[in-house]
Amino acid sequence: MPSAELQLLLATHRGSDAAARTLWNTFSPGLLAFAEGMLRDRAAAEDVVQEVFCRILECRRSRLAAVKDVQAWLVRLTRNAALSYGRAMSRRRRREQARPPLVGGRSGTDVALDQAIDRLHPEQREVVLMRHLAGLTFDGIAAALEENRHTVAGRYRRAVERLRALLTDSSEIPAELLAEVRHV
Repeated sequence: MPSAELQLLLATHRGSDAAARTLWNTFSPGLLAFAEGMLRDRAAAEDVVQEVFCRILECRRSRLAAVKDVQAWLVRLTRNAALSYGRAMSRRRRREQARPPLVGGRSGTDVALDQAIDRLHPEQREVVLMRHLAGLTFDGIAAALEENRHTVAGRYRRAVERLRALLTDSSEIPAELLAEVRHV
């Protein structure tokens, strides 16, 4: 029997407005935060997430029925769409632009953390964003990236170690990030 999330996905594909609304309300906040973390542009992130939900309608039913983890699948689609969008934007304008913080009105610690996250290797940054903005577990991240869970956990551990090195005062790293890395 398909999971409730997969049933929503399939019902959305069949054209159910109620299922589409529920699927959107369930997953779009995390996907939007993840896409915005990758792109550093709220409007672009909204476009990417909308594109992902439109793709549900374009997929073959057999492909959707094979989805094992709906959240991880949607994060993978969002990641791929955001990467494509980023490449398109790079082609349009080759010059580097200053990137705004994830959310306006943040504390100095949050800004310092954002800047440190920006300096991570893209693969490490991606794992941190998937974990803390998209809300995926390590198993979910592994599914989204189509990689081994241990590879993902190691990448996350290295990201936190790098953040520790980048931030002069380890108290600038949120406690939940430090606590979690001990259990990876």
